[in-house]
Amino acid sequence: MADPVIRFCRLTDGTRIAYSTHGSGPLLVCPAWWVSHLERDWKQPAFRAFFSTLAQHRTVVRYDRPGVGLSSRERHDFTQEAEVGVLDAIADLVATPILDLLAFSCAAPVALTWAAANPGRVQKLVLVGAYACGSDLGADNIRDALVALVEASWGMGAAAISRLFSPDLSSEDARSFGRDQLASTTAETAARLLGLSFALDAREAAARVTCPALVIHRKGDHTVRFDAGRDLAADLPDATFLPLPGSAHLPWLGDAEPILSAILSFLTDVPAADGSVVRPSWKRSGDIWTICFDQRTIHLKHAKGLADLATLLSRPGQSVEALELYAGPGAPRASAAEPVVDRQALAAYRSRLAELAVELDEARQRGDLGCLDRVQEEHEVLLEHVAQITGLGGRVRGMASAEERARKAVSARIRDAIGRVAVHHPELASHLAGAVSLGATCIYQPDMPVFWST
Repeated sequence: MADPVIRFCRLTDGTRIAYSTHGSGPLLVCPAWWVSHLERDWKQPAFRAFFSTLAQHRTVVRYDRPGVGLSSRERHDFTQEAEVGVLDAIADLVATPILDLLAFSCAAPVALTWAAANPGRVQKLVLVGAYACGSDLGADNIRDALVALVEASWGMGAAAISRLFSPDLSSEDARSFGRDQLASTTAETAARLLGLSFALDAREAAARVTCPALVIHRKGDHTVRFDAGRDLAADLPDATFLPLPGSAHLPWLGDAEPILSAILSFLTDVPAADGSVVRPSWKRSGDIWTICFDQRTIHLKHAKGLADLATLLSRPGQSVEALELYAGPGAPRASAAEPVVDRQALAAYRSRLAELAVELDEARQRGDLGCLDRVQEEHEVLLEHVAQITGLGGRVRGMASAEERARKAVSARIRDAIGRVAVHHPELASHLAGAVSLGATCIYQPDMPVFWST
């Protein structure tokens, strides 16, 4: 699927608004939240994966509000009416009589106000980490402190907001998120927008929203308290409330799969338990891996390489050290001696590997799955052992660092795992072979984002 197409339109006062369209299907408009940047946001793997999944089922429309991102940076009207006016202009621009709205965080009061004013145009409304009234975000002293921090030091303010949005972000991801905020707007505009978030009030409008609504809220949300989401659902005439575990405020951070599943099920009228919407998953239960890709499901007996792949798939676009995959997080970095292997024993190992290769081919031709699993397991163990005791070019080595042993072992077992997948799902094996890079660090980086549930 192609990347989003960015275009521009102008409001009646001449303000330039940047908006993007992505995907195909019924229209799903996402009112602007906090500070965004259509170009920079798309470079974040979690953000890209989330919206790419939505775009497989909907034509997703996003936009940068005035004062941020690619829209006009000059802004003087910081009111709820101005925000609703921008959404109204975008809705008129797409020229579709009926649409769905998906609003996060401070975009919710804007979506609620517009939906109440346009009852015939909104088919369904989804609200995530949302609130109806800005006073639900905290007391006046909290508002004043945050606004003052952002205005005095936008860098420190962006860092604080990043931690509020997702306390579990890694240091690097938090810095990246903070950099994107800084690049999206000025300190003055950020402070004014933060003050606006506290001033928004759509309680009266919420009572007049007639379309079906889904309100999703994580129980540990530190930005918008859980009770605010529950109260919002109670105030809407036709709403379903879905509480979920987690502390991340923005839906693409943390475990996004349950939120995506609920959104798509609600929009398409497919019950959550219905298997007709099958998204990629890579999950282990006991000694069996259940793997779904491209609407096909396969089952494989556990192997270390399958677990390695699960780790990579859960962290798309992130480099993972082979040593971490080999020995788990916190593995020692010190080098360790490796005894010289007996050359005669090595020759025997290689001879057995050749025999196993023949047995694997014969088992595949016969379709003997029991034999295939047994031979594959022995092949993997022996292959990993040989990788540990040989150096470059397959020569016997006397000593090797822990990192080098991990690189060889992990590369061998991931290749073996992809070979196992190829027996049952050649298309998936081809995808993995092209998207997974091996070495001292390993990475899963497909050409187009794939949102895996692991």
